[in-house]
Amino acid sequence: MGEAMKVEHPAWGVRVRPDGAKWLVWWRSPLAPDGFDCRIDSLEDDIASFRQFHENSRTWSPFNFGLSVRLLRGDGVIGLSQGLRADIRGDGSVHTTPLDHAGRIAFLMDELGVSESFAAKIPEDEPMTPPPGSATAARIAGRG
Repeated sequence: MGEAMKVEHPAWGVRVRPDGAKWLVWWRSPLAPDGFDCRIDSLEDDIASFRQFHENSRTWSPFNFGLSVRLLRGDGVIGLSQGLRADIRGDGSVHTTPLDHAGRIAFLMDELGVSESFAAKIPEDEPMTPPPGSATAARIAGRG
């Protein structure tokens, strides 16, 4: 399958390791500044398989509920997710600031260089629901 690999850095480091027939990629994001694993199901799929997998994510994906931005900036990472601006500094420390609508637009314009007209068109975040068919979704629906 392959061997584990990593790029060491307190802010933007990444670790990749095999997990059975899949790969797990650990990285830090504004939503999970302490890091989390993201699974890669296959590196062998053809374009048709990838398109089908992508289409299946339209019904539910954690990225379907709001703006998620992550950008390497200098020796750190800045980003925005679920109304929270994150600054993961080069020493690995994390500083977060809640942003209201005006703060979100200012962040997009002033720190990412997005035009005001485009920033104003980005819809507000929605509360994330559990994945359909999950135990949490069943419990909320009273079936579990």
